[in-house]
Amino acid sequence: MSRQVTQKKRTDTPPIDQSRRPLQKLLIGFAMTFFGASMLLPFKDDTAGLWSVFSFAYSFNPFKWLFLIATLFYVRLIFRLHEAKLPIFRALVVFLLMLLAVGHLYFNRGDVKVGIGVIFWLASGYLLLAAAIRWRYPTRGLKTGFVAFIVFTSLSIWVQDVYRKGIASNIWRDEQAADKSVSENGQPENAAASQVAMTASAASAVSKPSELTANSLIKVERDFDLFNPWAQKGAPISCESLSKQHYPVMLPPRYLEDGYEWRNYQHGDAVCNNLLYVGTPYVGKPADIVYKIWQDRRSNIYLMMSNQADQALFNESFTITRHENGLDKSDYMKKLNEGFAHLIDDDSAPEADKEYVFSKAETPTLPDTLPAGCVMQPIRNRVNTYQWGTGRVNFRGQSIVKPQTYCSQSHVGVVHLSMDVQAAAKGKTNTMEQRLHIKLFNANTLKPVQCGAVAIPLSASETLAWQAGQLKAELLQLDPLQTTGCLNVSVKLSNGRTLSSGK
Repeated sequence: MSRQVTQKKRTDTPPIDQSRRPLQKLLIGFAMTFFGASMLLPFKDDTAGLWSVFSFAYSFNPFKWLFLIATLFYVRLIFRLHEAKLPIFRALVVFLLMLLAVGHLYFNRGDVKVGIGVIFWLASGYLLLAAAIRWRYPTRGLKTGFVAFIVFTSLSIWVQDVYRKGIASNIWRDEQAADKSVSENGQPENAAASQVAMTASAASAVSKPSELTANSLIKVERDFDLFNPWAQKGAPISCESLSKQHYPVMLPPRYLEDGYEWRNYQHGDAVCNNLLYVGTPYVGKPADIVYKIWQDRRSNIYLMMSNQADQALFNESFTITRHENGLDKSDYMKKLNEGFAHLIDDDSAPEADKEYVFSKAETPTLPDTLPAGCVMQPIRNRVNTYQWGTGRVNFRGQSIVKPQTYCSQSHVGVVHLSMDVQAAAKGKTNTMEQRLHIKLFNANTLKPVQCGAVAIPLSASETLAWQAGQLKAELLQLDPLQTTGCLNVSVKLSNGRTLSSGK
């Protein structure tokens, strides 16, 4: 009798238990492999995933906490797939949390360089869900498992391609910047290839930036996502940190990029951080000098300036990380300025914030009225840069908050608020100056107007109203001052008040 019972139990055992096991193990193996890889690969700012997940938890943003929460639940769940009550719903929740965290990071990444580890981390969540479904429904989980296999294969191929192109440290970078990482002959300019090229040309060349002349045309080819110590939270506030908070390396006072000729000007009313670039459409002869700026995966930054004969005029390299700022130890700005001094229209002019600048347009000698108009549109993937008519303005480190624009046949102007730098230095963030900043430009050339950068005091209530969009300027009035040779700029506000820089 007992022998028959035993035999009956054996024949009643569902055959699917054995059939589902290989794919179960394969999916769980994929999930654990992807998860482990994500903890070791670059995740945020070239930092490994394990450290990044915990560092996100120190943020005041609840969405960033999801990285740690989802990771902890993931580790707990991966060891509980064998339970009788299979946690498909829990696996789905973990995957949705991971998807929400990655989606928020994508749309709010700012200056953070997001690495390939994030994709592995998200893929591991999907593979975990596929494994849970396959474990619970061995005859109905084949499609999910097949999709998971396709995802694994596609990502493996894609990851190899990303690393081959040398852009693995940042998977969400600007498309135009990514295109510039490939040279004109179609060969990838990865770190190793670039370093070999630089070393070969530098071995027989002497740094000669002094060979630049007033007719030299420099084309800039640069990575826009360089690690920037001056843009990090808690960075000391100074003239240098403010002017370089959007890009850490000095550019020429005149250069070609994006189809525009850019010129450096000093235009502002602050003690420092008054530099801005004005770009006008360029149609002319090709550049005779190329200035390349790029960074490898080890945070080394390379600068190379070469002529049409591919002879190096200048080369420099240094490391920039959170703990080491090679720029502070390099005198590359002094070396470059030896040549950059020849590019400007007045080489007798002194440097502004350690950079050379061009002469401004002359101060108007006749009154002018500027009504609202000529809208200034921000340019996608170009920080603090605006399209203004056919030209562009890159305000560099200057704070431009809630700008409003005005124009006449002779002049254009922008009126805006600015962040309070002194308050920020004391830890008070998002505090506005109680001043209305006005910047005037020539309408035809977009050259900044001499004496055309002023600031007028506002009341606290007016500052809040402007920031909220409830207060506007109806027009600007320019009146030459015979006594000083400068301008009196008047602003008529929508609340009936008229402000004047001469009072």
